[in-house]
Formats: sequence, structure tokens, C-alpha cells
Amino acid sequence: MSGTSRAGEHGERPLSVLSASLIALAVGIALLTRLGGALGYADFYGDQARDAFRLVDIGHGAWPTLGPETSLASYRLPPLYYDLIAPAALVPAMPALQALPNAIFSIASVALVYLVVLRLLSGAPAPRRRLIAALSALWWSVTFVDVFIANREWNPGPIPCLLLALVLLWSRQADPERTPADRVATAAGIGIALALVVSAHSSTLFVVPVAFVVMSIVHAASGRGRWVEPALSLAVAALALAPYWIGDSARGWANTHAMIGTILEGGGKAAMGSANAGPAAQLRNAFFGYTGAVGQFVAPQVPALLRKALVAAWIVLPFAALRGYRGDRRALLALAVIWAAYLFAAAHVAAIYPHFRLPLAFAAILMTAVVLGTASATRTHRAMVAACAVFAAVSFAANIRVDSAFLTSKFGPHRLPTPHDVALALQRVPATQRVCEVHDLYDDWLAQRYLDAYVAHAPHAFTTQCRANDYLVLPRYRYANETREEYETTDYRVVDLDARTIPARAGYSATLKPAAVAVTPQMQVVRLRAALAPKAQIGTAQ
Repeated sequence: MSGTSRAGEHGERPLSVLSASLIALAVGIALLTRLGGALGYADFYGDQARDAFRLVDIGHGAWPTLGPETSLASYRLPPLYYDLIAPAALVPAMPALQALPNAIFSIASVALVYLVVLRLLSGAPAPRRRLIAALSALWWSVTFVDVFIANREWNPGPIPCLLLALVLLWSRQADPERTPADRVATAAGIGIALALVVSAHSSTLFVVPVAFVVMSIVHAASGRGRWVEPALSLAVAALALAPYWIGDSARGWANTHAMIGTILEGGGKAAMGSANAGPAAQLRNAFFGYTGAVGQFVAPQVPALLRKALVAAWIVLPFAALRGYRGDRRALLALAVIWAAYLFAAAHVAAIYPHFRLPLAFAAILMTAVVLGTASATRTHRAMVAACAVFAAVSFAANIRVDSAFLTSKFGPHRLPTPHDVALALQRVPATQRVCEVHDLYDDWLAQRYLDAYVAHAPHAFTTQCRANDYLVLPRYRYANETREEYETTDYRVVDLDARTIPARAGYSATLKPAAVAVTPQMQVVRLRAALAPKAQIGTAQ
């Protein structure tokens, strides 16, 4: 072996060790923030309780043929998401088990980011692309929006993992000299991922089938007989969705008609007039759909001016990344088609919440990786690499800051209540007394009904007509400023919610008797001294 070769191997070894250390760190962070966060389950709210009741039905043998409701229109998603979380139906007294599938999908997505970047940078030297791929996986592992969604049972959770898997599978279809078994397995994998991802959320229900059609045409045109693989993928997806087809045929295809009607109406009730807007307005909607997603995923809770600078940088990145690109073009095409289809949909539907923008979740990370992987030693490229490094560091710091506050709210000394804490508080309410629901004061009553029935095993009557001697079951701590839909803007500092001094909320008033307030470390049980009266204030306890 020549001295030059030995020197090259010696120089590559530190990079290989660093890359391996970074990917191990990324997986470790993912385990801590996703799996550990799910075990400290403090995110059992309305949608989670809705799905928990459906899991009880599954436990009794009533398998659904429709999935979760959608906020876009009056249709429901296919039911495959419920199949993913169905094992939790075996233990209804442990709602945290419902969140484990999302945690696992999110942990897997960290590894998939690494593999996708390796594909995108296939033309770069191996040590360099492994290092960039490991840094990208580490960046994704701290991305707060994914951490937040992975900490709860929620149907959008699997989307990043499934989209990354589709990109890898579509890229693998272009590999030469594959065995027949490999071709069948890849096509079947695409079909399964397709069926799952369209069952996860409306943002993928209408976007990914478009990407599938485009990628199937591209693959079929690449050689004789290549159409067989897309046909097999479609057949596998259709078979996986058989429960939906059977159920909806019995309903006269009402749900399918509602989906088609949503497309024809330009997005249903969430369109907010965008469907009838002119081309300029729709282009503006698509532009702000992209920039809004970049801001939410890359720069949560950073000062407005800095956030605008970060967003501006990642507007330029996709164009910079295409110059001198020498990586896997099929993988890049798959990403481009997914993002283009999503932005076309965003032009017609006003969807501003992060979980509506998950198809763009990793766009900035992957484009940054491509820029770093294709950069040369020119002055312009060195400046681009330096800018990417600075902005990536800011994004790391911003996400880690919010991650830390979020996890402290789950594991800190003043942590939010878990379902077990709520169940223990409900057990303190006398069996003959009613539990009062004040939806504008505390909106987790569906979760309390579930926990009362299946965890506390002390079923009470729940009422919205709150009279004297009824009980309020409230958390001891809440977020300082919670915005449940735009959760990347929530102030995750925890504050004390003293039931005896609750401020004015929702125009109710009540006199709360101090002696009737039972406080546990995370909950408080309050017996009302008088009925809750509307159009007044909740006053100080007397």
C-alpha cells in the first residue's frame, strides 16, 4: 500500500469516528426526548381521549373502517392509523402506551434522515457525506415540532418517517442490477408506506398520491417492464386499505364522495377563500406556506428579525443546492415532487399549523446538507458553507432551548399532570357527586371522562350545569401561555394555577370554599360553594 493511501486512510479515520459519534448522539437524543417523553405522558387531551375511546371499541372487537376526523372538511381519514396504535387497546388503563408508536416512528426518522442524506450526497467523498449525514440526523433529533408531536398519540406523528421511507424506496427503485426479490420487496414497501401515509393526515392524503403518480411515471419510463413495480405498489396499497373500501362501500361511498368534493371545492372549510383567489394570491399562499414552515421547524421562538433572516437564507438554499449537484437524482426528484405537490395544495388551503406542514418538516435540513455536500473550495462556496454553519447553529440553539423547557414541564419539580395523576384526583371525588365541566376554563373534559371510566374505575356523572357541591378537577400547574394549535409558540414555563384565586375566565363567577380544596402534587379537587354563574368573574375564594 502506498504512503499516500495510508495517509488518506489515516486522515479519514477521525472523520469516521466523529460521524459515528454524532449519529449515536442523535439516536440518544431521540430516545431521551421521544421515548422518555412519552413515558412521562402529560399530553393526554381531546384528540388523544377521542382515540382512546376508539381503542376501547377495538378491544371489544369493533374494528373501525374510518380513521380520525379532519378539520378540513366533513370526511374522515382511512383507518390504518388506528391499526398502528391498536396494541394499546390491550391495556386501556395505560394511555401512555398509545404514544409509543409515534415515539418509535420519530426515532426511526432520525436514522432515515441519515440514510436519505447519504443518498443525496452519493457523489461526494464518503467521509464527507457521512459527516454531513450525521450532522443532519443530529439536527433533526433536536427539532422541537417533531419532539412535541412524538410525545403524544396523534395521527400526524408518523408522517416524517413515512415520507423519508418513501424517498428512500423510490430512490432504490432506480438502482441497477436489483434481484427480482428486491424489486418485489421495494414495490411492496412503497405500497405499504403509501397506504399508511394517506391515512395519517389530510396534508398527505391529497399530496402523496400525486407524488406516487409522478414517481411511478418516471420509473415506468426508465425501462421496459418497469410499470410492473408501480402496479404492484398500487395493488399492495389498495389491499392494505381494504377495510376502508369495504366500510365505505356499505355507506354508499359517502366518505369518498366527501373527499372528492373537498378537492373540487378547493380545500373545504379550511380554504378560507383561497380556492377562488387569483394566481398572485395563490402564489403568495404557497410562498408563505414554505417560509412559514421553515420558521416553525427551524427557528421556533427566536426574535422576529433573526427568524426572518433564517427564513430568507432557506429561500435561497434550494436554488444554491442545485448548482453542481452530483448526488442521487431520483431521491432529489422525489423530494422535489412531494414539496411541489404540497405547495400547490398550500396555495389553495389556509393551513398554518405545524402539523399541516409536516411534508416540509425536514426541507431546510436536507437542502442545507446538499449545499454542504456539493460546496467546493471557491470563495462563494466557502461563504455559503459559513452562512449555513451559522444559521444551523442558531437553529440548533433555538430548538434545544424549547426542547429543554418542554421536557422540564414533564419531568421538572413542578411538572404537568400525567393521566395517572388525573385518575388519582378523580378518585378523591365522592362517588355520589358530579364533576363539573367548564370548557372555557379547562378544556380536557373528554380526557377526564375516559380516565374516570377506565383508569380511576370510579365513574362519576359529568355536567356543564355546575351547581353548589359539584366538583372541579383541575391541574395544579399549566403552561404560562399555551397555544395548542400553534404549539411552537407556546411558553412552556410552568405556572401555578391556584383554584382559590383563579382569574376571570370565560365570564363565569364562583365562590370557592378553601376548606374544600384538596391539593395533590399535580392536581387540585375543588368543591363549589355556589353555582357557576355566567357573565361575571371567577372571584377570590372566601
